Amino acid sequence: ETAAREERFESAAVYRDRLNALTRILAKQKAVSGKDADKDALGLARNGTECCVRKLEVRAGRIVGQGTFFLPDDGSPDEEILAAFLAQHYPDAPAVPPEILVPFVSEIVPVVDIDASRIVIRPPEGLLEAQEESGESS
Repeated sequence: ETAAREERFESAAVYRDRLNALTRILAKQKAVSGKDADKDALGLARNGTECCVRKLEVRAGRIVGQGTFFLPDDGSPDEEILAAFLAQHYPDAPAVPPEILVPFVSEIVPVVDIDASRIVIRPPEGLLEAQEESGESS
């Protein structure tokens, strides 16, 4: 608006186009939760030689960031790998959400010290039931 008032029409057109593009991007951004919650979701995959931890950052119910972290696979259990990732990554993270979703239930993961008074580390809702059902059918 300022550029248009000052008759810098070319600049005003650039600003208008940028604002419209940003509006379209935000409109297309996928919502992953009906709640305006802030959380990180972690996944773990292995291929025999390395492990991959994938992190999705969900803020206000939308994916706003992601990260992929590769580690050598030394044969440690998944729980230990995830606990080590949590212990190394989150204490120095610039923003830690109040909730971190992990792919499985473990006795090791919840003991990671990341200001436990405000951080909840748990599997996504429904995962416990699915794991129990899958264990019963095996």
